[in-house]
Amino acid sequence: MILKLANFMFRDVSKKIAIFFPELGNTLKKIGLKMCLEEYLALAIFTSFLIFLILFPVLSLVFTLLFPLYMFTYLSAFLVALGVSVMSFLFFIFLPAQIKRSKAKKIENELPFATLYLSAISSSNLPLPQTLEIYERTSIHKNVKKEIGNVVRNLKYFGMDVITALEKAIERTPSKKMEELFWGIVTTLRAGGNLTNYLKEKSKELFNEHLRKIYEFAHSLTFYVEIYLISVVLGVLFFIILTSIFAGITGVGFNLIELQFFLAFFFLPLIAFVFMLLIKAASPGGEY
Repeated sequence: MILKLANFMFRDVSKKIAIFFPELGNTLKKIGLKMCLEEYLALAIFTSFLIFLILFPVLSLVFTLLFPLYMFTYLSAFLVALGVSVMSFLFFIFLPAQIKRSKAKKIENELPFATLYLSAISSSNLPLPQTLEIYERTSIHKNVKKEIGNVVRNLKYFGMDVITALEKAIERTPSKKMEELFWGIVTTLRAGGNLTNYLKEKSKELFNEHLRKIYEFAHSLTFYVEIYLISVVLGVLFFIILTSIFAGITGVGFNLIELQFFLAFFFLPLIAFVFMLLIKAASPGGEY
């Protein structure tokens, strides 16, 4: 309903501005969003417009109650509402790329193990369609499994040949490394090469890269831990000790207990949580 209304109101505008976002349509396809570029832009404009319509009167009322100058209140409300609307539109523009990166990272974390498993299945000299179907049924690598599932679906339900099915999957995968794997399989099939040997070599290459990332992350983790211990933990402890000594000498408490309680039980856990998020984001990831 909302999408239909957005298309009705802003489809013409979205068609005119679509030329300024050439990569966005391809990104929408790769993240699996069943929406064309014009529809997505129409939804983004509609959402931003709706936010402006809601915020402007609300902020005008709030600013009028807080400040007596009417011109200032209405101008401020207009600018703030316009700024939030523009930010919401930019959020729509940049969100698909972020989702694509997140999906690509999950796929690439599993890809070394998935490729090794594929090579093991392929070594039994099964045809490629059967190899992919067995992988889809038995694999625990859910993100790569989904990409392989797209190929199997193209083969089983749309009657495509293997190369065409792989080329269609290449157009939709968010991961560059998955694209490379599929293109390598296509090239090997066209050249009449040994697919099992290709998959074994590809798995070795991916494992070496994965191990290199883990090695680099281990060195980075040492640096993160040193920063956390020196700047946060020792800094807070030093501050607590220093303020306790200062309060004992001067006899001035100035809500010292509350401040120390806040640092020990709120600030430190919050900083620890932020560090955990940063380390998780920097980690090569994977459960394997």
